[in-house]
Amino acid sequence: NSELTCPWHGAKWDIKTGSLISFPQKLKPLQSHKVLIENDTLYLEM
Repeated sequence: NSELTCPWHGAKWDIKTGSLISFPQKLKPLQSHKVLIENDTLYLEM
């Protein structure tokens, strides 16, 4: 599943692109970042 869903508002975003999929109000897209998990370390490329 490539969607992120807000448990409070029900908004849905595509986690690969940050694009808003659905929401009753107009929202801005989220910014997406590359993530690497190596052993117990999380790396975020910004």
